[in-house]
Amino acid sequence: MNTTSLVTNLKRSLSLLAFGLLFCGSVSAASPLPSNDKQVHQGVASCANSVCHGAVIPHINSNIAHTEYTVWTRKDPHARTYRDMFGADYLAITRKLGLQAPHKEPVCLACHASNIPAQFQGAKFSMDDGIGCETCHGGAEKYLATHTDKDATRAKNIANGLYPTDNIIERTRLCLSCHYGTSDQFVTHRIMGAGHPRISFELDTFTELLNPHVIYDEDYAARKPVYSHVKMWALGQAVAAQSMLSLLEDKHLHATGLFPELSLFDCHSCHHPMSQQTWQEKESTGLGPGSVPLNDSSLLMLRMVMQVIDPALGERLTKTLKSLQKASNASPWETKLRAGELRKIVKTAIAVVDGHRFSPAQTVALTNALLSSGINGEYRNYIAAEQCVMGIGALIAAWNDIKPFDAATNNMIGQLMQGLYESVANDESFVPKEFEAALAHLKSGLK
Repeated sequence: MNTTSLVTNLKRSLSLLAFGLLFCGSVSAASPLPSNDKQVHQGVASCANSVCHGAVIPHINSNIAHTEYTVWTRKDPHARTYRDMFGADYLAITRKLGLQAPHKEPVCLACHASNIPAQFQGAKFSMDDGIGCETCHGGAEKYLATHTDKDATRAKNIANGLYPTDNIIERTRLCLSCHYGTSDQFVTHRIMGAGHPRISFELDTFTELLNPHVIYDEDYAARKPVYSHVKMWALGQAVAAQSMLSLLEDKHLHATGLFPELSLFDCHSCHHPMSQQTWQEKESTGLGPGSVPLNDSSLLMLRMVMQVIDPALGERLTKTLKSLQKASNASPWETKLRAGELRKIVKTAIAVVDGHRFSPAQTVALTNALLSSGINGEYRNYIAAEQCVMGIGALIAAWNDIKPFDAATNNMIGQLMQGLYESVANDESFVPKEFEAALAHLKSGLK
């Protein structure tokens, strides 16, 4: 259950080879999440036939591989999420919370299974399938029989209940509904206190960590949008920031006791060795020593993006973020007010990023901005440092998209990145000076 080393242990395998810099995207009206789409979920067995998505090897002369179910069931950790709940760590958490076994608790099932109401469970539906096909792609009640028709289109399939995971904004919303949370399903400070790992997520990194069941080739790009690493990272950060601000405003997460919902704040402002003094003043918060800042890691990343592609909007975001941090140490009412103001700015930023094509020069500028701000101490708190590292990884992958590295350069960058990953390998042993030194070493090497 210890995920503190997730970034290091998993992203070591992140290939610097990418799947393209093609641009396509548009902001769309938010689709209902599959968990609440009110469509009958037929179960993964409905997709498992070898002529559908259960083939062992890809089909020839087909615009899809037909191995999607096979890849998911054999290689995707989402397929095990329900079965994993019977483990000792999960049982210990529920006991500490005074609950029954996790596979019986809605608070656990919300993200560790496809917890669809009984009336929307089809004949082949099984909770044991964990996070299955329809948990992400939507209940197949209407589109299952028609999505392979000759006249089927993406628009028709979406109208019939298919969730638009090809739209990066909608995909991020979907991922964040569990990998960050909503007012209906959220890993609170109390749940973490019982032993649940801290939630960490970055869209581009976590996408690369999975064994893809989609082939991003020319045929895919002819039908659906393909996003560069830099754009996926930037939009992921923007939507994550929007989710965080929405939760700050949400009445369901208001504290009933002395303290606010602490999981919205920076964990390591309190959970760190006193000798490290990571709570010292930072330019982005405007808070003095000893203050507990909100977890603004995604906003810090988005600030870097906007400073490069829309400096005026970036300045508005920076000023309002400072106001929000100060408000969070003043009053709940003031915090909600500033969160609402900042959420409007972030909404505008999402539209700007979605409509923007990042140039090679901007990709380099973003990388340098993250490196420089990190070296100057802006990410001395662990969560921001973690996001900074994942962002740099995405940006360097985007460099390789633009002009593929030769073998020597690829090896050199891999070694430098390895040192950076190791500096954030474990939040309990994180030393800001070592992280900043790794950033400086990488920046020197990248010249």
